[in-house]
Amino acid sequence: GNHDYASVRNDFDTWVPMLRPGGVLLMHDIDAFKDGPGRVFNETDWPKWCIHNYNGLGVLTKPYAR
Repeated sequence: GNHDYASVRNDFDTWVPMLRPGGVLLMHDIDAFKDGPGRVFNETDWPKWCIHNYNGLGVLTKPYAR
């Protein structure tokens, strides 16, 4: 997909409803494109981990309903 903010946000909002609670979402280029994938990654309040190699890999876990 594209790396601009609007495209990444749309992809995230489109796919997240299909991800089950506890599911894992991987995002790439979170360091290289800080106003696209990196911004969307940082806007989530989900549990997350970062792997800062090359362009960055973000790992998000969809929370269970409370």
